[in-house]
Amino acid sequence: MERNFFLRWPYLLFIFSLLNICIASASSQMYVNKNFIHLHKNESINSIVLLTLACGQKVKIVKEKNDWLYVTSGSYKGYALKRNFSDQKLLCFSHTHSKLYNKIDLNMQEVYKFGRLEDLFIYGEPEL
Repeated sequence: MERNFFLRWPYLLFIFSLLNICIASASSQMYVNKNFIHLHKNESINSIVLLTLACGQKVKIVKEKNDWLYVTSGSYKGYALKRNFSDQKLLCFSHTHSKLYNKIDLNMQEVYKFGRLEDLFIYGEPEL
């Protein structure tokens, strides 16, 4: 009986590792839940902006540290604030009001500024 167990344990280990990979890959993606956000080079809102992500865009989570997520989007890798993501894809303004949204002609500078505003926005209740 003991001998059979030792012969089977590599197979059991392989099966458990496959299950772990499936669970990890299922939970390692999130969606942008704000209109525009920035992907930064470092864990700082003042660091270099690598990319501006739009609402509903899917990213892969590489690691989580404090209020920041290290994510990949396409070939880009960088940091973004955790508050800007959700586990499920939300209905974004660009989707719910697509006719109006498509008529708004935003240039790259304006898109960047919207992302910057989201970086600088302070959430929560004011302290009195």
